[in-house]
Amino acid sequence: TLIFSRPFPEIIENDNVFSIEIWNKKDTIKYLERYGFEREVNEKIYDLTNGYPIITYYLAEHYKKHKDLSRYSSKIESINGYYKTILNDIRLKKPLDLFLFCNSYILESEIKELLHQNDSENLLEFIETYPFLFSKELNRLHLFHDSFFTYLLEESQMDYEYPLEKVKESILSKNINFLSRF
Repeated sequence: TLIFSRPFPEIIENDNVFSIEIWNKKDTIKYLERYGFEREVNEKIYDLTNGYPIITYYLAEHYKKHKDLSRYSSKIESINGYYKTILNDIRLKKPLDLFLFCNSYILESEIKELLHQNDSENLLEFIETYPFLFSKELNRLHLFHDSFFTYLLEESQMDYEYPLEKVKESILSKNINFLSRF
């Protein structure tokens, strides 16, 4: 059985394939009630997301952390539209590409080692602001949802030379910090 967590561009005719559909208002509000927000907040999140499940989750988590939705001034039509909204700061595009460089997880300490100081500071600040975009286990980080990986891949500005140089230095110094994942 396959379950797609976002709308799939092509219909697949198969009894074992399911897609999580856009929620109606009633279902969205019911989901949001678990957060304990005021009714107006639930309504605002629905109005912004039109019931798109992953975006509803992201906005609910954003509101839970920041108690503010002012960053989102108009309806978010797609998951890429959501990512574009939060990544309008050009300083973030290059450092986030680090998650394209490694196909598994990245240690928080490696962010500082593999990126220039300004880039690592920007990325760590972004992770602090949007922790729900990442899965964190102990000190290991990876992207929460494949749609974020796909978006970053499509928008990539990655300069692989600096991180590759750091991995190479690690190997040559026999420190071998990154070998199993890079």
